[in-house]
Amino acid sequence: MYQDFLKRTALLKGLSERQLDQLSVKLFRHQYKKGEVVFREGQKAEHLFFVYQGRVKLYKSSKKGKSQTLQLFSSPSVFAEVPALEGGVFPAHCEAIENTTLLLLKRSVLLALIQEDSELALNMIAILASRLRAFSNTIADLTLKETDVRLANYLLQLSHVQGNEALIRLDLSKPVLANFLGTSRENLYRVIDKLQHQAVIDMNGRYIKIIDYSGLKKLAEENDL
Repeated sequence: MYQDFLKRTALLKGLSERQLDQLSVKLFRHQYKKGEVVFREGQKAEHLFFVYQGRVKLYKSSKKGKSQTLQLFSSPSVFAEVPALEGGVFPAHCEAIENTTLLLLKRSVLLALIQEDSELALNMIAILASRLRAFSNTIADLTLKETDVRLANYLLQLSHVQGNEALIRLDLSKPVLANFLGTSRENLYRVIDKLQHQAVIDMNGRYIKIIDYSGLKKLAEENDL
């Protein structure tokens, strides 16, 4: 049922059609509405998650209500690998930021597959290494780079993903983007206004026209480690 989707996931790269068929029938499908919690920090981890449709965010929150988005996942991403492997608890909250369909794989099934298939084990190691690099970069960005530099990096990454250096569409609402960049909505608006005044970008709703691509790239490279 989900074989075509599973082929696109980095975790299952190299698995045979027979293995994908066997795995497909062991997945549980769950749908979440925008804003619905998938799991909370401290909850026991019993599943690995595949994003079939939609998008989710992982975030931490304080007792005072302040939150910080750590990572975003869209199709065909897989997430919660570490807690699923450890069998411990989730280290952060997870929420659907749009209507989302997730496929869940039980921890016991995942462990059995890893023991049986060295290719899957190597894929898991590669994904975990990639996650560690991404998290390290996120921490560096949040602690060492100004908001305008973080925004420039995000817009360039979005430009690359969408394959357009002139016009891009924001894939996040401004409140979610502000949280992801580790700033307030008000400061994000000020930074956008500043870049528009400098004729680097021009924003119209969710669409951003990149007027000065080289200038945006130069800004993104500021404070590089």
